[in-house]
Amino acid sequence: MVNRDVVLAAIPRSGSTLACHLLNQSGNCLAMVEPLDMAAFSTLSGATQRTDYLARFFTDIRAQVKMRGEIPAMILEDETTNTFARTGIRGRKSAIRGTHWVKPSQGFTDNFTLVIKHPNAFSALIGELKNSFSCYALIRNPLAILASWNTLDHPLRDGHAPMAEEFDPGLHQTLAGIDSTSRRQLALLNWYFHKFHNELKAECILKYENVIETNGGELAKISGLSISTGMQLDSHNQNSLYNASYLARISSALLKDDNNACWNFYTKNEVQQLGKRE
Repeated sequence: MVNRDVVLAAIPRSGSTLACHLLNQSGNCLAMVEPLDMAAFSTLSGATQRTDYLARFFTDIRAQVKMRGEIPAMILEDETTNTFARTGIRGRKSAIRGTHWVKPSQGFTDNFTLVIKHPNAFSALIGELKNSFSCYALIRNPLAILASWNTLDHPLRDGHAPMAEEFDPGLHQTLAGIDSTSRRQLALLNWYFHKFHNELKAECILKYENVIETNGGELAKISGLSISTGMQLDSHNQNSLYNASYLARISSALLKDDNNACWNFYTKNEVQQLGKRE
């Protein structure tokens, strides 16, 4: 059987780190959270160099698992499955605390599924990566995405995604020409949904809501393995951290944005229902 090298793209705040956590419970699947040296990856010129670099990275990780029995892993604060931790009323800051070498909790066969997640870089490059790797993307109700961005101590709050913009100069130019934060956020949201809709088959685009409703079972589409963690997952689409006035304002703007690519995946009724605070 051929080794399965999987690229996982995502709209930031769509549950991709949670997805990796769940995939690692499925057996014979290793899902890694943003393990690439992006400084080195960013210096590469063109699709061929980037694809070759990533292919070597997959090969190296497989060799480390087989020969060393250890892998480099991101250290997250309090073992959270969220790369942004809550910091009180002001919102969230990064929960990443570095990397270390860890021994996987399970053994792997030679043909285990290896998933590498980088939301912004892989979203920008999904068109070229899909020719060499199995590619999937995670999405989420667009209003929940926007509301979550607004809680972050991150450029997403201002409608910017620096890593995505670095790999897609057209996106950078588009966002730079918009002087309104809310309109810039909507343009960025549209860019993610448009990328996935144009570049990936429908079965390769997974919804956060379906992951939650199936307690991770939806992720079998990626791993090819059933996921049974005994966990009861709860949706965070309605979150007390989300600012009510911002939610009302951005919900109204989103519903008026008829050309946003998010409507290929979600209905306006789904957005309106989410906008009604419980």
